[in-house]
Amino acid sequence: MKSLLNYLCVLFYYTIGLFISLKYVVLYCVQLCSGSSTIVDNTEENEEKPLLYKDLKFDFHEEKLKINEQHIEVSFVSAGSPKSPLMLFLHGFPEFWYIWKHQMKEFSKEYWTVALDFNTNDSKIADRDFLVDCIKVMLDHFGRNRCILIGRDFGGSLVWSFLNKYPELVVKSVIINAPHPAIFKQELRKVSQLAKTSQQMFYLVPKLPEWYFSRNNLQKLDTLYKDAELSADEISAMKQHFKKNTFENLKNGLTTLRSNFIADTIFRDHSKVSTAETYPQVLTIYTKSNSHYNDSCFGHNFVKEALQVTEIQTKHGHYFQMNERSSKLLNKVIRDYFENPSKWETNWNEEDKTTSGNILKENFDENDEEKKDNTVGETFDKLIKQCNETIENIKEDIKEAAEKKKE
Repeated sequence: MKSLLNYLCVLFYYTIGLFISLKYVVLYCVQLCSGSSTIVDNTEENEEKPLLYKDLKFDFHEEKLKINEQHIEVSFVSAGSPKSPLMLFLHGFPEFWYIWKHQMKEFSKEYWTVALDFNTNDSKIADRDFLVDCIKVMLDHFGRNRCILIGRDFGGSLVWSFLNKYPELVVKSVIINAPHPAIFKQELRKVSQLAKTSQQMFYLVPKLPEWYFSRNNLQKLDTLYKDAELSADEISAMKQHFKKNTFENLKNGLTTLRSNFIADTIFRDHSKVSTAETYPQVLTIYTKSNSHYNDSCFGHNFVKEALQVTEIQTKHGHYFQMNERSSKLLNKVIRDYFENPSKWETNWNEEDKTTSGNILKENFDENDEEKKDNTVGETFDKLIKQCNETIENIKEDIKEAAEKKKE
């Protein structure tokens, strides 16, 4: 009976993904008629390419490592002295090591900061358990038996899994905007969380998400990073990364999501979620009114009782750490957690920066409005707005296709 229910859930998730993909199928057909449906770099050939990472203000080293035992290639960027304690960073999607630039600049003075990029071009390699073992292999390669582990989004989810399997290898860990997989699995029973996760269900559809992301010079990234208020150079650096080798990095990220979403939300047990002793050295950080997760993903009794939790209120959204201003607040929280652990046994209070409890709030101009809590109705309103915008895009594409035929 349980197996039947599990497979019904799989069918339900794919149904949602297919339903959401209908509007993109229409758009795809329009571009197919105009002869531009393939995944191509559609920027102008003569467009000046920005110097990649020219905004970085610290010395860093790029390297690739092929792990023969796992048949996987890992790219990583390091900053700081290899003799210092190791601080390891794991990112989510659509991201790469570059999103950690503010943290690497801040902490490379005292730590050897290393940000990993896995080449997950195969579903087996992209599997959660496989990636966790690869992190262990990387520690062996660096000659370390312990590290500080920091992750966000899917990278934060990997930190949870690594703590389950290798807790003795982690000195301390920081998890940003990534609920515990077991709690997220429970939250998916709520309509509000299903609505927020619907985009991930769209990623389950083969091929179409790759085309959707790559169209119009990766315009989707502009939308995702809008709240983070990135500079033109930062956006260009992100787009250049995902355009490499005919969008290979984009395909890798989507492969990782496809390989783990169904397993994580239905079939995996995600044990060890009940006691404070399970995760004694974890700081979880999340942004309130997150567009990806309900606040209750981080307000579960397990989270409150077992972990140090900090809520950051910021207008810069899910990708807030990529914003230079918000990253300063994040770095301050992380540094304080490392240097003053006793402070986190009670409440974390800072003058003019916090309200009661472990809640941090940026000081914005008086004209800046803080984002309000997302209700289920507001979430669906956003989906409707996206549909309307897509319809307008379809009209424009149809018009362009008609003009090309006339020519």
